[in-house]
Amino acid sequence: MPGSVTVSLEIKNNGEKTITTYPNQGELTTAKETVNGGETLLSTFDDSKIEKGKSISGEIVFPLSKIEKVSDIKWVELSWLSYVGEETTPITFDTGKINLK
Repeated sequence: MPGSVTVSLEIKNNGEKTITTYPNQGELTTAKETVNGGETLLSTFDDSKIEKGKSISGEIVFPLSKIEKVSDIKWVELSWLSYVGEETTPITFDTGKINLK
């Protein structure tokens, strides 16, 4: 039976330049599978530009095809691309492994 993981995320720009970020196009990894991109119709993370000193937040829903029960998900890891100022080379943000209770 398919399921999903919903990630609530807030990103604050503590830098000097505007950040353009795309967490809804990120990659979610679990012990069972890796999913590229959140489900756009169910996710609420619509903003991508973060001005200096500002924050954006939302939820990203990642569909999982290999989940049988909630306890199958012991940890998640999320990574996504961002751009600082006018840079054309992205920076990858990675949460690292987040253990779930």
